[in-house]
Amino acid sequence: MLSVTESKGVSVHPWVTHGCFSHLSSASGQCYTFGSNQHGQLGTNSCRNSRVPHLVVGLRAMKVTVVACGDAFTVAIGADGEVCTWGKGARGRLGRKDEETGMPRPVQLEETHPYVVTSVACCHGNTLLAVKRE
Repeated sequence: MLSVTESKGVSVHPWVTHGCFSHLSSASGQCYTFGSNQHGQLGTNSCRNSRVPHLVVGLRAMKVTVVACGDAFTVAIGADGEVCTWGKGARGRLGRKDEETGMPRPVQLEETHPYVVTSVACCHGNTLLAVKRE
């Protein structure tokens, strides 16, 4: 069993988990990941597993408001509607037209205009984005 508490001034929000990996976000909008990383779903630019939470460095410039994960992939939404995806890319999971292979680090989607993404839900191999028109 894992217990996550406030540490070093970091206030932790409830986290999301899918199978063998987890993501949590702080009140300041930082994203942390830990667990299985076979497809790069932790966003650490490697495929090494982690037993302790690590900051997702590729999201430093974004205030993360929502994180969702499916089987071996992750989607993060920023306060300004930015969308970043990473992990297993098979069959369009990551939302990129030209990317079927995995991505071990967060990459921002550019295809969301003229909409602002407000929320996300993921399941096994699917991603659903809730949007509003800009």
